Amino acid sequence: RKTTISTDLEVKASAGKEEVKLPDLYQDFEEVFSEKDIPLPPHRPGLDHEIKTKPDFPRQKGHIYPMSQDEMKSLREFVDENLKCGKIRESKSDQAAPVFFVGKKDGKRRLIQDYRHLNEHTVDDSYPLPNVQQLMDELCESRYYAKFDIRWGFTNIRVKDSDIWKGAFVTPLGLFEPLVMFFGQKNSPPTFQRYMDVTFREQLMKRQQVGYMDDVVVHAKTREELRRRVTEFLTMCRREKLRLKISKCVFEDEEVEFLGYVIGEGRIKTHAVKTDAVQEWKEPENLTQLRSFLGFTNFYRKFIAGYSAISAPLHHLSKKDVSWTWGPDQQTAFDKLKAALGSSPVLNIPDPTKPFALFTDASQSATGAVLAQKGEDDEWHPCSYLSESLKGAEKNYPVYDLEFLAVIRAIKAFRHYLISPVAPTIVFTDHKNLEYYKEPQKFSQRQTRWFSYVQGFPLKFSYTPGRLMTAPDALSRRSDHSPPEPVVATLLPPSAWLEGGRGVYALSAEVYERAKSEMQKDSTLSNDNPEIVPHPDGTKRRKNRVYIPPGARKECLLSYHDHPSAGHPGIKAMTRKMVKDVWWPGMWKYIRDYVKGCAVCQSAKVITHPVTPPVVPNDVPKNPFPFQQISMDLITDLPVSNTFDTVLTIVDQGLTKAAMFIPCRKDVDSLGIARLFHKHVYSRFGLPEAVISDRGLQFASAFTRELYKSLGVQSKLSTAYHPQTNGESERVNQELETYLRCYCAEHPNSWSSKLPDAEFAHNSRIHSVHQQTPYSLLYGYDPSPYPEVRLTSAPSVDERLERLASCRDNAILAHKAAQEVMKSRSKGTYVPFKEGDRVWLDSGNLRVQGQSPKVTPRRFGPFEIERVISPVAVRLRLPDTWRVHPVFHTGRLLPYHETAEYGIPDPPPPPEVVDDEVEWEVESILNHKNTGRGRQAHRTYLVKWKGFTHADNS
Repeated sequence: RKTTISTDLEVKASAGKEEVKLPDLYQDFEEVFSEKDIPLPPHRPGLDHEIKTKPDFPRQKGHIYPMSQDEMKSLREFVDENLKCGKIRESKSDQAAPVFFVGKKDGKRRLIQDYRHLNEHTVDDSYPLPNVQQLMDELCESRYYAKFDIRWGFTNIRVKDSDIWKGAFVTPLGLFEPLVMFFGQKNSPPTFQRYMDVTFREQLMKRQQVGYMDDVVVHAKTREELRRRVTEFLTMCRREKLRLKISKCVFEDEEVEFLGYVIGEGRIKTHAVKTDAVQEWKEPENLTQLRSFLGFTNFYRKFIAGYSAISAPLHHLSKKDVSWTWGPDQQTAFDKLKAALGSSPVLNIPDPTKPFALFTDASQSATGAVLAQKGEDDEWHPCSYLSESLKGAEKNYPVYDLEFLAVIRAIKAFRHYLISPVAPTIVFTDHKNLEYYKEPQKFSQRQTRWFSYVQGFPLKFSYTPGRLMTAPDALSRRSDHSPPEPVVATLLPPSAWLEGGRGVYALSAEVYERAKSEMQKDSTLSNDNPEIVPHPDGTKRRKNRVYIPPGARKECLLSYHDHPSAGHPGIKAMTRKMVKDVWWPGMWKYIRDYVKGCAVCQSAKVITHPVTPPVVPNDVPKNPFPFQQISMDLITDLPVSNTFDTVLTIVDQGLTKAAMFIPCRKDVDSLGIARLFHKHVYSRFGLPEAVISDRGLQFASAFTRELYKSLGVQSKLSTAYHPQTNGESERVNQELETYLRCYCAEHPNSWSSKLPDAEFAHNSRIHSVHQQTPYSLLYGYDPSPYPEVRLTSAPSVDERLERLASCRDNAILAHKAAQEVMKSRSKGTYVPFKEGDRVWLDSGNLRVQGQSPKVTPRRFGPFEIERVISPVAVRLRLPDTWRVHPVFHTGRLLPYHETAEYGIPDPPPPPEVVDDEVEWEVESILNHKNTGRGRQAHRTYLVKWKGFTHADNS
């Protein structure tokens, strides 16, 4: 079978015929059939290709993909040729799609513009494609037909001048933009169909011809009338500077193939190619082939009248207790089902006004597909079948490529239906990875060629389990496509190998020899144990498992755990593997302690059940005054608003929970923070007792520390990489960001003017801790956001002060109650760390130079705890090369386990003294960089020191 239905039709139609030549009658139109390219199509007002983009269209800066010398040669030829004929020109557009080459079957290359980004932001053109059924009905009224194919298709259409810049593409030779409609741009099919309909409107209205995209059929009831109409059509083509492909033309015939159907003698016939996949299905020769056919027919049983009665002989033969006999009853049923599958109501005529679906599948011998549309019963009805065997190297394709090949073949076969559907075509496949074919990934040359073809079609992949894909699955497993069963040779090992058992051959040669040598020294094994028997190879066995004496156990565990082929398995996985091969008393406990003590596992593996440290809330202020303990934080990288791009948030961590939102700039320094603090906090509430902040330079600089010290203010900096220390500010920041998203989405640069309203909204809201508003605890009343009628008289000064004191006392009690609730939520059996303990440090926020985070250990260390600062904060003794604050929250630490079974890791090697200089041995150079200029220029290296961990890289 050929590659596609259209190819099948072309080959079968031309079989036994000579090459198509231009009839003498139409010699005056020889230029219409010329293969010479037209320099540049003319502008056609109202019919040029318009690229209407959505209002939020973001510009694309396409990457320049590297190209080989041969590809650069092809690129120069493409650019030169198209510049000369005027189809492209140099561009200054700020939108640029990337390009790449794909190989064609003839060895040449085709340049592909990757318009995915542009298409995603292009508004759909709703211009319809013709109704196929109406075209068929019109053709049935005639007796004679002529068929023509427009050469160069889409590139016959100019792009609207105002939209040319949108199609620009970037190459190593520069930025260019097409002046004609290129393949791959969204809305190309409806643009071309609109042009054809408008250009040949008079002929269409007189019912002289029909057209579907670039396929045109001229028809008439007499030969003379047909010739007159063909002459009129060719005249129009010459006027419009359209070229026709003579090899695909039919100038005069009583039967014509159009869109997969054959029209002639007033009838519409489904072309044999559309049903060949079913009609050529050979009689099953065994139960497996029969069940495959029944699975296919059962998929469409609801559309076949009397399916149960027709298929009864076949179902009877498929029963387990029935011997295989293919008789007349089975043959009759088989033929009736094939005939039913190729006729209505099973096989529908495609309707372009309805969405399409493709069901595809592939096997090791063939690919199968079904083109389908939903009927009035809301069920998927097949429109056409496709089944094609694999050829040559295709049989060696991996599964992904086979499934993709099935899709490619289906799209090529049904191209004229899928090029511009009313909705994206759903491709049902049982290979889930195809759903992500549009994601960035590395394609092979073959996949790249397929991808470039597929991107011109609006597709939506949908994974469907194989058990629900019986129709395409059966088409891909037809018995006539399947190769003969391979002859399987069975190699039986010598009996001595079988007697030797699994253990000998699962052990490495070193462990095996070590076990035999240590066997002579072993005095722990009782010779009275009847289950342990000596073996001729010098080992001892228990139930055919090799006994490992104490002196060889460490080496045995290394081979089952540390060796690259072992992969550092867990306790259970390692035990399951070892119990098949080796044995010694108490082996499970030995394995457990060995794995627990493995330093590599502790540093690299995910902890699935971490123990959470207890929650230690910030202290409640002792005096009942506001803003005595405050927190400060910055929200950065906001759009510029009145020269500001950052917000300084100040929150009362103690009594009121009030907040201030102050606009500033990202480059504000410690002095700038101090001035803002003086202006907005000190002027109203005086000096606080304590300030909580993160370790940003604005808050942790020497100037800030000395300022706090001189003023008697306690500075509480968060532990390294633990923002929860300043959790109150983080939560307020989230609230403010949400507020700005709600009120500044349409005008992002207006956020600075909204900060007073955001501050008022926050301070007017009842807080969950003390169940009062921050304003009521600050001033003794809640300010009104708008004029209101007060129904009660204003309280006296004494009453107001008394009420304010009472509210603040209640707030302090509420704070203490909330703290107890937070502490009670701590779960797990947390064991506090002590000075001198060795711990692992989580590497989540630590970056190792010259190493990808994907292969960086999850934890660094082990490091010694130098001092315990609080129940949840400790100071670590870090390497001198680390530029990190050494105080960490205990939630980022994990205890280091040492076990006798695994052993204590070797300490780092001592340095060598060379010419009174201390030196360490370099294991490898990870990276380098050039610093300085002129005579000061030098190169520095990042090295891995021999015997040290990656944490010591410097």
